[in-house]
Amino acid sequence: MQNYIVRQPIYDNKQTTWAYEIIYSDASGAFGESPAMEKFFLDYATSHKAEEARVFITFTASMLQHKVADFFAPETLIVQIDESVLLMSDAMDTVGELRSQGYQIASVGFSFSPHRMAAMNKLDYIKLDFSSNDASYVSIGEIAHKLGKSIVAYNVNNANAFAYARACGADYMQGSFIAALQPRIVHSADHLPASFAQLLVAVSVDDPDYEELEKIISRDVGLTYSILKLVNSAYFSPRSRISSIRQALSFLGVKQLKEWVYLLGFQSGANLPLEYMKLSLLRAKFCSALQPLVPDIGITASEAYLIGLLSTLDVLVNAPLEQVLADVDVSDAIRNALLHHAGLPGALYQFVLCYENADWHHMGRYADTLSINVDNVGALYFQCVDEVNTLWEGISSMGGGR
Repeated sequence: MQNYIVRQPIYDNKQTTWAYEIIYSDASGAFGESPAMEKFFLDYATSHKAEEARVFITFTASMLQHKVADFFAPETLIVQIDESVLLMSDAMDTVGELRSQGYQIASVGFSFSPHRMAAMNKLDYIKLDFSSNDASYVSIGEIAHKLGKSIVAYNVNNANAFAYARACGADYMQGSFIAALQPRIVHSADHLPASFAQLLVAVSVDDPDYEELEKIISRDVGLTYSILKLVNSAYFSPRSRISSIRQALSFLGVKQLKEWVYLLGFQSGANLPLEYMKLSLLRAKFCSALQPLVPDIGITASEAYLIGLLSTLDVLVNAPLEQVLADVDVSDAIRNALLHHAGLPGALYQFVLCYENADWHHMGRYADTLSINVDNVGALYFQCVDEVNTLWEGISSMGGGR
């Protein structure tokens, strides 16, 4: 069975991450009813930490009946139901019980009818699809707010959708346009530190040269400071204080250094778009993890990692990606994949973009192009999510407030 599961951020009106939605699907449409899904929820609920406490998960009537919500503490879960469930009396009785236990409830969609209006007292959030401008959304927003309910706009993927969601009084938004609106790094492409660009590439090759890495880091006082601060942080807790770059490199090892370089390069930036930086690392890990699954792809796992890592730099430094890549000495395969989606590397990049946007249909087409067996892609994706979360904990231990 082809099980697809992805996590998408939901932002508040300050464009900071407020919650996540776990979106799932499969070829038969029955994954939500399966024991495998219940196991996934149990594993997710018991393994994820308080920093990601609030999650929206869609519950079918069957899942409500099987009490899947019991896997989660009330403060960690927002039970999301389709608008059609509002008309099912047995299911809504269960929803009422969950709300009395402290769970919050969201309806995906809402239209005016006596039965739906009667069910509104059991809702905390109404989610509205802004892929088109439905004229009823203004009225729904007004009534919801009068009744103390919040509006969550989703599929906010362009400027028109964003403007209309604001006009409808959306309290929270979800979509690719919102992610790209987050505050930019102070750097522009013209001022992206050359040392960072060089280090980014040098550490990502299959067999990095320690002497070259030491030379690059030693030329940049900011990188030198960040590396030494990192290895002496509570996250690593070395037995004796490390005071040289060579010691630091030996202690970290290339694999660890590769995971940290991207974040270290932006340590001095103000108003860091944290969710977008997390997305960069997640794409990098996901691309790298998928690379061995693609026959004759023509790039290494390290190159696949760079495709994901560099894919968001245009947003982070507020400049065209073509201009940003001029500062980074990458292969033609990486450059063409990012700029033109060319060849199998480009198809891999498109596969990852489709997956994170829950575009299962187009993802399936790219999977065919890549000859990827998608049966275990969901588990692979969440393994990458967990690795990024662990990395972020280490950043927090450095006192960066991540």
